[in-house]
Amino acid sequence: MLEYISKKAIKESKCKLIFTDVIHKVQKNIRSEGVTFSYNLVGSAKRNMIIAYPNKPFDCDYQIFLQKNKKQLSPKLIKEKLIASFNENLPQGFKSCENSTTAITIKKVDTDSKIAFSYDIVIIDANSNPPLIIRRNENIYTWNELPDMRDYTNNLSKIKGAEMWKILREHYLQKREAQSHGKYPTKKSFQIFNEALVETLSIFSSKSRARHK
Repeated sequence: MLEYISKKAIKESKCKLIFTDVIHKVQKNIRSEGVTFSYNLVGSAKRNMIIAYPNKPFDCDYQIFLQKNKKQLSPKLIKEKLIASFNENLPQGFKSCENSTTAITIKKVDTDSKIAFSYDIVIIDANSNPPLIIRRNENIYTWNELPDMRDYTNNLSKIKGAEMWKILREHYLQKREAQSHGKYPTKKSFQIFNEALVETLSIFSSKSRARHK
């Protein structure tokens, strides 16, 4: 069974602190190309929703939300420039970025040459609804629609209070458990997280209607 990484383990790994330091440098570098972006940790950084897998390093799933692209750089150039900037600013102990189909993957190596943890970073157009994500097919890069991600930001803003977060955490963990057994083979973690968001909001909407009958 999957479980969430403890706050203590996350703190000791310094995974969030390292990423924050690196991403701020990347933001500064890429701004000279007319590109600005925000970022967030999938599952909400404040809620420590990073999942542990048995006998495997844990991964932190981040989203880069592209806000401005003043020079109208192509998806290929955007991703390649971000990869170059990450590689330039990664501290010692990290492997160079891997250019995955939809993500930028960065791995932290322990002193015994094992992977301690990794980052999976996807690039999303913040100005589109539904969101568009950069996808690579060999050397062809395109913006791809993610219709199931419509209203993601709005949905997340509605999750308030300990009870709602508890239900969301449970649903998200259940879905990631199912994914580990072969379900949702093509979906990214943030898409699964949004499904859990929608389910949680539906549960509380039903409860609200029941109370007002």
